[in-house]
Amino acid sequence: LEAHGDEELKSRYLPGMRSGEIFGTMALSEPHAGSSLAGITTSAEAHGGEYRIKGSKMWTSGAFHDVTDNTVHMLLARIAGPDTPAGVAGISLFLVPNLLPDGSRNDVEVISLNKKMG
Repeated sequence: LEAHGDEELKSRYLPGMRSGEIFGTMALSEPHAGSSLAGITTSAEAHGGEYRIKGSKMWTSGAFHDVTDNTVHMLLARIAGPDTPAGVAGISLFLVPNLLPDGSRNDVEVISLNKKMG
């Protein structure tokens, strides 16, 4: 976000992330592709100046908790369309907050938790 985000996103989210008021995650892995980024199928469809993201991610530590009011997910997805290149060249990075700027909840949800040993 700091290196490549636009100024609006930086000013909206970085101060809270630095102070610990906003938690951040990376949403990369998908159930069918694991950590093979070339195989991700999560898509981002343009709607005006925003994108609607459809897909599933897993192994996103800290995605939902009650430690902070908001969590922002740096999420990898393919922009939907016939001109999107295959493989990693067609992947874009999106900032997806649990809480939208107007305070309403985003349409992000936990489907299930992985059962792990330990």
